[in-house]
Amino acid sequence: MLKQLNYPTRFRTFCDLVILQEGKETMTDRLQKKYGITTFEKIDPSHTVFSIGFNEKDNVWYGWSHRAISSFGIGSTCKLGDCHYQASNEQEFKQQVEKWYSEPDYLNINIREGQNDDRKGLWIKYNIRSNKELSTVETFEPYPLKWGKGEWTAKTIEDAKQMAVDFSNAVS
Repeated sequence: MLKQLNYPTRFRTFCDLVILQEGKETMTDRLQKKYGITTFEKIDPSHTVFSIGFNEKDNVWYGWSHRAISSFGIGSTCKLGDCHYQASNEQEFKQQVEKWYSEPDYLNINIREGQNDDRKGLWIKYNIRSNKELSTVETFEPYPLKWGKGEWTAKTIEDAKQMAVDFSNAVS
């Protein structure tokens, strides 16, 4: 049997009403118990799920998706290669792409600037081995519509919140 509960805003989970199966723990309950998160927010008003939250006791923000969760507080850093890294210009974006494709699975990597439809970005061509055969793959990574901060350190709790938002976007 399903039961609808109206929680106060700060305890709502992944929709405006919490819908539970009788006696089952919600995702909000699990996040509260495991990480001490007491405030849940959507990173965009158009989203239907919450993907960041605040732990008031430890003064840290969390970002998550169905794949991963991470915490950010004052003093947290963001470096090239981190999941929440957002390039601040074309040169940093190319470095970010080069780092991603530096894994041993990717062979004979060729990265060049180009365009796809009306978006500028990078064309990446590489070989990958599957079932002992070498396949060639070409993909396009468009430049972001909005540049990030590159490498930086959270100096305020609002900075930590931005890192949680960037992390959540990256793992979604």
